[in-house]
Amino acid sequence: MGHRSRAAVAALLVTAAGGSSNAGSAAADFDALRAKAEGFSTDIVHWRRRLHEHAELMYQEHNTSLIIQDVLKSLGIKFTTGWGVNTHPDRIPGTGGTGIVAELGTGRPPIGTVRLIFQPAEEGGAGAKRMREEGVLRDVSRIFGMHLWPSLPSGTIAGRSGLILAGADFFEFRLEGRGGHGAMPHQAVDPIICGVAVVQSLQTLVSRETDPASSAVVSVTKFNSGDAYNVIPGHATIGGTFRAMTVEALDHLRDRIVRVTHAVASAHQCFVTNVTFMPDYFAPTVNSLAHQQPWSKTRQHSKT
Repeated sequence: MGHRSRAAVAALLVTAAGGSSNAGSAAADFDALRAKAEGFSTDIVHWRRRLHEHAELMYQEHNTSLIIQDVLKSLGIKFTTGWGVNTHPDRIPGTGGTGIVAELGTGRPPIGTVRLIFQPAEEGGAGAKRMREEGVLRDVSRIFGMHLWPSLPSGTIAGRSGLILAGADFFEFRLEGRGGHGAMPHQAVDPIICGVAVVQSLQTLVSRETDPASSAVVSVTKFNSGDAYNVIPGHATIGGTFRAMTVEALDHLRDRIVRVTHAVASAHQCFVTNVTFMPDYFAPTVNSLAHQQPWSKTRQHSKT
């Protein structure tokens, strides 16, 4: 990274850390951030390409962590490592410990301290939860998460107060039948027919069991069975995801997925094995109502 880019990044981070708490000046703060960001756009492209050239699995992001550490060092930003240790190695391979925490600012008003959290295992591994359990949010008064949203125009920052993201969980199970010849289905117990009935029944958990004033999703996204044209397979594996607006609704869906799957399988003379869910489901994301007006001002300005 060149000297000018380092200076631009440092200035950007200082501006972000010392941003005004006055809603009326939010637009001016955003102008300053955007102007400084343009000074290191080339570096951002380089970092992104470098990271994507070395994709890594969750809790195994060793090279990714080193790349981030190199950038922070080049900017003169102090950080600590070893965060986000995997507590479910029996379910998810990898030791973890690749998370990084960096801090900016003076620790005193008006800038205070901005803590940057680089979590491992973001997609399905609950790396941020591990870091929270390790104390990363100690002495933190507010936290802001960032996520891509492809349906928004490039360069737009968007959000809202209150509920913004549903809670989520994954599921998978195996239906055990009895294999046989495709020409003699009466001698077999077809797990595919059973699986089709299970998939159809799971859809009623939303259409017939969820309050229309609320919202939920159950999506079956995996259905694997058999590998020959003339053989009825002995088993089928089904998996997917479900989403809901409250933790209570997630727990209800998890319970009903198990109950419905077992009941429908029994009706088709199959049985269910290997039922699994995420070790840590994602709770709904609810933004603070207290920051609604300042956020709205910044969001509106970012679209201009």
